[in-house]
Amino acid sequence: MSRWVYPLVPEAPLITESKYTLQPGLTYKEPRVTVSRSARIGGGVVIGAGSRVGEGAVLERTVVGRDCELGDGAVVTDSHLWAGTPSCMML
Repeated sequence: MSRWVYPLVPEAPLITESKYTLQPGLTYKEPRVTVSRSARIGGGVVIGAGSRVGEGAVLERTVVGRDCELGDGAVVTDSHLWAGTPSCMML
């Protein structure tokens, strides 16, 4: 996710039920997102409402849909996880 697609960016109110906010490092989050303190969120990440990112998880250039759960130690790069994706864990 990069700013070159402006004005079609997640924080633009084009979809009325979306409330994304821009965080440092080009990360977008909707309300009710839980990210553990030890998780590492890189640039170009979008996280949908109600999603949870577990301890030690790493996200880079990834879109996480609403109500997803990324388990402890999950590593997700260059991916798109659809809304409601069940617990993803590192194997």
